[in-house]
Amino acid sequence: MRIAAVEQNGHSFLAGYDEEFDVYVDLEIGENGDLRKWLEETVNGKALLVERWRDYTESRHQFKTYAAENVNVLPPVNREGQNIICIGKNYADHAAEMGAQNAPEAPLVFTKSSSSLVADGGTIELDESFTEALDYEGEIAVVIGKAGRQISKENAMDYVFGYTLFNDITARDVQKRHQQFFLGKSGDTYGPIGPYVTVGPSGQPSDWKLETYVNGEKRQSGSMSDLIFDIEELIEQLSRGMTLRPGDVIATGTPAGVGSGFNPPKYLKDGDAVDVHVEAIGTLSNKVKKI
Repeated sequence: MRIAAVEQNGHSFLAGYDEEFDVYVDLEIGENGDLRKWLEETVNGKALLVERWRDYTESRHQFKTYAAENVNVLPPVNREGQNIICIGKNYADHAAEMGAQNAPEAPLVFTKSSSSLVADGGTIELDESFTEALDYEGEIAVVIGKAGRQISKENAMDYVFGYTLFNDITARDVQKRHQQFFLGKSGDTYGPIGPYVTVGPSGQPSDWKLETYVNGEKRQSGSMSDLIFDIEELIEQLSRGMTLRPGDVIATGTPAGVGSGFNPPKYLKDGDAVDVHVEAIGTLSNKVKKI
């Protein structure tokens, strides 16, 4: 099932998305569309969601539904205080196009500001006074479902609530000038995420194919089986010294084909449309606008 944070006539709530009827279903869970808070306060939230969705499919008339065109989709995780944990150079082909001679021996970990998050359909702002090298990085992201520290690889998937799509927008010139990742990756609107969190999808993540398109041109294509550090390994290493919290996002890395990897580079321009797609999750779509 797919769960989203949506707003309708000033009311924000968590909703299931029914693809067959193109409607959002108020499952009467959580407050103000705050997935993190709901996960923190709910025991075994994934099981409860599955139960509510089963109730809906068996008796649709008992639930309020809203046509997709009548709601605003919000980022599926809360903007305030969210940990956005990113993994760099986690595909060998991307590491190579960025100049790495060898694959990293340990995950390259950095963070983005939660204030960068923007929903599916939202605008990616191009501020040329800040950057002249705006780039995209399509990724699959994991949403943590319960708190844990020192999690073993064998138990890692017990802590996964679901999966969403992420676009790690980056100001390459800022990243290079400051010799670190945070500033060039944390601009306002530099974190498109969504459109929803897919819970309990069919198949294994290792089988999923990630694709990124710019104006309909396929720029990136990679399989999750190509990850240098898979999801279980990432969760184990990240949780060795820090507690992963409900609602934390782990962006697992991007394959080759980013704009800076072309010669000459293909950076984002005003009016560009960027789509990140995984069949098992959906499509995250955003447009670039010069401000």
